[in-house]
Amino acid sequence: MRYTLPHRTPCLVTNSAAAGPNLYLIHHGQTSASGMHCNGLQDQQLDDIGQAEAQVLAQELATRALDRIYCSPQLCARQTAQAIAQDRRDTAGVALQVLVRQELTAVDRTDLVEVYHRVGRFTRELRREFDLGHRVAVVGHHWSNRMLRGALLGATLEATLAMSDYQPANGSCRALWCGPHELKDPAVWCDARPDQPPGIS
Repeated sequence: MRYTLPHRTPCLVTNSAAAGPNLYLIHHGQTSASGMHCNGLQDQQLDDIGQAEAQVLAQELATRALDRIYCSPQLCARQTAQAIAQDRRDTAGVALQVLVRQELTAVDRTDLVEVYHRVGRFTRELRREFDLGHRVAVVGHHWSNRMLRGALLGATLEATLAMSDYQPANGSCRALWCGPHELKDPAVWCDARPDQPPGIS
């Protein structure tokens, strides 16, 4: 039986930057292994709840301009990204591309030093996108998204690990604005999880 999420009030909003967000950090939808230790080491597909979460994310982002979607090579991330990209065009009118990047692969927490450096390298590609004025979605995992946010903030690994204000959960999206020398993070969410109340946290 397919899981249907309850009706939600749209909760993804623009931050204070005049141009609005240019980066959407998205955690893939739920899988049967979600919540298990080292679940990121398994290549899991979205379960029924995860598929519903991906659809909610697609609906929430439908009115947002996007030029590119990057995602982890793992199946759950690819499925989430494909749901968001389906039948969409970028700001130039071309079919929206989903680009797979190994740097966004999920890992066990014991490899966080390696993840931090790997994701840090990926920020250079993101910065080039922002320099072109592009708006980008990144579909990743709990730790890859936390490390990516920290790297964009210019935080050390230790400072990134100490940041408790960003704990990406299944089906969540954080809207950010990245300028040449700054990252504005207003802590607004599109949260598709069925066990959470709608609205902004």
